[in-house]
Amino acid sequence: MDENKVFVTIYCMVFDDRFSKEMINRVATGQEIYDFLMRDAGLCQDENNEIIPGDSNLWYLGCNDKYGILQYKHFTKVWDLGESSFDRVEAFISLLYLDHVFTDEQYRNL
Repeated sequence: MDENKVFVTIYCMVFDDRFSKEMINRVATGQEIYDFLMRDAGLCQDENNEIIPGDSNLWYLGCNDKYGILQYKHFTKVWDLGESSFDRVEAFISLLYLDHVFTDEQYRNL
């Protein structure tokens, strides 16, 4: 896989703005983008305030409670309160895959 860097913005408002801002206006490799999407957001806690693993950043993009943005090349999708959708996330991921930013394995995992 070519490790060229591409410009992306990946962000959504969750709770009191605790979603990572790491991928806002960022130039990143496919691996960096993949790692970010699959990384545990650390937002889900149990009654003892211990982080519950398994809430990846990817999950919040499709079901966030407020607004968000996904941007890559000509693809810019912005949504508002109650408009989050995994269809939009899937289109974003597919575009990156079709442009060979993601490997086959990364695409299947996502």
